[in-house]
Amino acid sequence: MKGLSLLTVIAMAATTATAQPTREEAGGRVSYVVPRRTPTPPSQAHWIELASPTSVKHGTEFIIVGAHAGRLSQLRVDAYAGTVVLLRLRVFASDGTVQTVQLGRTLDRTHRSVVVDLFGKAIDQIAITTETRTQGTYTVHGSSPVTSIAVR
Repeated sequence: MKGLSLLTVIAMAATTATAQPTREEAGGRVSYVVPRRTPTPPSQAHWIELASPTSVKHGTEFIIVGAHAGRLSQLRVDAYAGTVVLLRLRVFASDGTVQTVQLGRTLDRTHRSVVVDLFGKAIDQIAITTETRTQGTYTVHGSSPVTSIAVR
């Protein structure tokens, strides 16, 4: 009899301990607190792919962009595979101006990309000059200027 009452007390204590309410609510209640929106920084702006993975074996590659891409404020070159040694980047605008950037940068597993600020004009084409000794591939992305309307 004493064993049965002891077993009953232990069983009741165990079920009482597990029946404690949790702090999380599983119901479908709506919170009165409005979550804050953080604006997207320009570095995380929407990137448009301008060139799919391109090999470095030819040295200089011309990428046709066209005015339909709009005004681009930044270009990003990413190492897609292997090691890419970027020597020079030339941007040809629709109005005939040329922006030349001497890079001398090595992209690999530890340094995956480089971002170049542009003059914000419509671009006809881009010429990227790379070292041909490596066997890497790269991609090119462009970003439009971010405005307060686009961030919302």
